[in-house]
Amino acid sequence: MVQRLKRQPDRLLILARRARRFAGEEDGLLADLYREHAAICESKAAAQAMRRRKSKPPAKN
Repeated sequence: MVQRLKRQPDRLLILARRARRFAGEEDGLLADLYREHAAICESKAAAQAMRRRKSKPPAKN
């Protein structure tokens, strides 16, 4: 499972989704940790998407 996740370009978003699911509606330190992890993963995914868009060569017409 982990090996497949490493190869997926949207793996950070998948990890964020899982972390938010684990946190659920719970209160407490562990749930806060999962939410923080999800926020970090989403931030990194957004940064990766920006880098990908900038690095793509323009389409030739």
